[in-house]
Amino acid sequence: MQISNTAIKQAFLSNRFRIAILWLSTGISCLLITYFASTSMYEASGVVRIGQAPHSESEDNLVMPPIETLELISQPAYRKDIIDPIAADRDPNYFSYRARLLHGPYIKIYARAPSTEYAVTLLNKAIDKLVKDHKPIYDHRLSVFARENQIRPNTKLLYEQGQQVLGELLKEGNTLTVEELTKLIQVDRYVDKVIKQRNLTDKLLNSKSVYPTALFGGVSVSNSPVYPSWLLLIIFSTFIGGIFAVIYLGWAAYALQKQAVPSSK
Repeated sequence: MQISNTAIKQAFLSNRFRIAILWLSTGISCLLITYFASTSMYEASGVVRIGQAPHSESEDNLVMPPIETLELISQPAYRKDIIDPIAADRDPNYFSYRARLLHGPYIKIYARAPSTEYAVTLLNKAIDKLVKDHKPIYDHRLSVFARENQIRPNTKLLYEQGQQVLGELLKEGNTLTVEELTKLIQVDRYVDKVIKQRNLTDKLLNSKSVYPTALFGGVSVSNSPVYPSWLLLIIFSTFIGGIFAVIYLGWAAYALQKQAVPSSK
């Protein structure tokens, strides 16, 4: 039987207070049940700066590109290594973390857990593992760069001795052949160039452009639960209450119209 608009209108007018009470009571009940049945979740977050080290085969000195870093920490096995030790006595489903890209070499990691202490512990665990995974790459690059740009241990000493010998020869009035003078000048220039390159290398290694992966700044912790969200709970509860109100309205209109059918004969 198709319910007419007239029956719906009459049912609404005669039952509007019941419908309103049903909608409100159902919504409040759903809100309270959902809230107390849900586990409160707290969130801790921190910014990580991906390390940089000289790399001769690429212009990008980042230890690992940010996209690859996000893919690494999103792997199931990686998550298991981080979450399982912390959630040993709790349900692992209550622990989670995620990361997103920021500008440049920065990424932000968010960790959620049933308490602020667990959230901070989970965040620190995720950051520590990332730092540990990046460290071998960082150390290897520094080692290769230093090896490729090193000077022999006695190079500087030979340079200083050559300067001293040259000074003594010129002081005593001795003369050098053109070949000896040319060779001495070439050696002098070569050694001077190598020493300058070493000084530049030391300066680069000690500069702000070379640093390991580490937490950048402090850790932020939510003072109140981030889940469940009151706004989402209210919207959900209002929706559920509205469904029950519509069902009741339909039933009342159907009953009203069914009663009206025999009286019209």
